[in-house]
Formats: sequence, structure tokens, C-alpha cells
Amino acid sequence: MFRTEASVRWIESPDEYEKALQHFELDQRSIWSSMIVKISNLFNLQYLWVGIESAFQPRHHLSTVGDFDPIERGPADALTRRDGTLVYSREYEEQSARNPIGRGTYMLDEPPLSPGVLQEFRAVPIQLKQNGITPVLILTPYHPQVFLCASELACRTFKEVETAVRKLAINLHIDVVGSYNPSHFGLVAKDFYDDMHLKESAIKKLTIAPAK
Repeated sequence: MFRTEASVRWIESPDEYEKALQHFELDQRSIWSSMIVKISNLFNLQYLWVGIESAFQPRHHLSTVGDFDPIERGPADALTRRDGTLVYSREYEEQSARNPIGRGTYMLDEPPLSPGVLQEFRAVPIQLKQNGITPVLILTPYHPQVFLCASELACRTFKEVETAVRKLAINLHIDVVGSYNPSHFGLVAKDFYDDMHLKESAIKKLTIAPAK
């Protein structure tokens, strides 16, 4: 979402992040507030406990394999294909089908849009186009149950952000593949692992969606 400090994952490689800021002529001061948020996790008891639990669990997600069908592994383990896609076990897929569906509120907060963040994002496709590269924006759908709007915040955020993305795409003459709304592509519950993660079957259904 286009919100200040919505996530700090994008600064996990600070050197590359700073190079990108310089390349796109963006405000480099923004990294410090984000770093403070990230460092604060060191003092988060829940974050620490998850880390301790993970340290004692066998993990196979760093293994790489060629193309193959899902195999029997741990319920949360994934193997990485050579093209970067992930393959989850049958056990994980069956387990995900039994789990309750969330409300789609992960990392959502007020306000849904920060004008400064949206302006920074705009600078990237503009420069790409100037360099002869035509970018394509992608919106990945949420689970159909999320669009029953049990969370008013989620539905309002999806509407505001998608409207902003489509307006940006129209102004820059670039395409938008997908939509937050799964009904545009006929997606159903079995196309999702949870409230926000698509299965490969769903990704193949995404097309350039009309501006609705």
C-alpha cells in the first residue's frame, strides 16, 4: 500500500536501497525513519519469540529444485524452483484449505494513501519509460471472502489504492494487470492459500483488468 512505513522489508539491503534513491532522485532521509521502525522490532517480545521458535524448526525453503509436482514436506516449507517460484507441499495446501480466512488487514492502517509515497512511486515508472522500458503494474487479488467487507478498513483501502494506481497508469499510459477484486477474474476460494496469497492457478487467470 502507498503508506509511509507500511513495511520495512524494502530496506533490508540498505546499500541497494540508497543507490535506488539516488538513481530515482528521491529523498534519502526517508530511510532513517524506516530503519527506526525496523530496529524497534528488536524490542518486540512477539517478534523475538517467533524468531526463537523458528530457530528450532527444521527448514527446507532454501533448497532449490527443478520443475516438479508438490511433494510431502513440512506444512510451512517451500522449495524454490530455478525461476524463483515456490512449490508448497500437499500437506501445506490441504492445511491452508482448512484454516479460517483472515479479513485482509495485514499491514493495513490509516491513512491508506500517503501522497508523498505515491509521488515517490510515480518517479520510478516515469524514469523507466524514459529509458525505453515499459513497466506494467500488478494488483494481486484478495480472497473472495475478504470482499464481503468484514473489515471496512480493508475494503476502503483496496478501493482507494486501486483507484490511485489506475489513475497513475492512465496518466503514464501503462497497463495494470490484475485487480484487488477477485470477481474480475472469476477467482474462487480454492485459488487462494489464505486471505491474500494466490495459488499458481489463480496467477495464470490474471489479465489486464478494465478500470472499474
